[in-house]
Amino acid sequence: MDLDKMLEPYEPSEYQRDLFASVKFQVDVNDRLLAKFSGDVKSVDDRNLIIMSIWKWEFVLKYMRESRCVISDEGMHTCALCQVYYGRMCKGCPIAHHTGDQYCGGTPYDDFVAAKTLGEHIVHAEDELEFLKDLLSEVSCGFKD
Repeated sequence: MDLDKMLEPYEPSEYQRDLFASVKFQVDVNDRLLAKFSGDVKSVDDRNLIIMSIWKWEFVLKYMRESRCVISDEGMHTCALCQVYYGRMCKGCPIAHHTGDQYCGGTPYDDFVAAKTLGEHIVHAEDELEFLKDLLSEVSCGFKD
């Protein structure tokens, strides 16, 4: 994916450009998403972890639209936020803070996992992407309780 297009809406800092370069997404022969996080994701702040999660869902959508194939997003293994918070039962995760639930309960993610058709997967991936973009503005402006 084109770095400038992915970063465009976020006015990236040099740090964010380096961060983007440290994350690689690809799809294996079994249509499973693979993510490689180089560097220490645990030292990344929540705002940038959300941006990394947005990149993931943008990649998922682009892949499904172009290939016309459903992919497994591989859940916590490909989520920057989960790399930091999953082992803590989501304590401190901005998604859990927003929904009041752990493991992405109360988000469109459950619908994505349960989807049966490519069209349903695309719709729910779009919903998850919008959810994360809204969450990003919340985190950028301070949490709303």
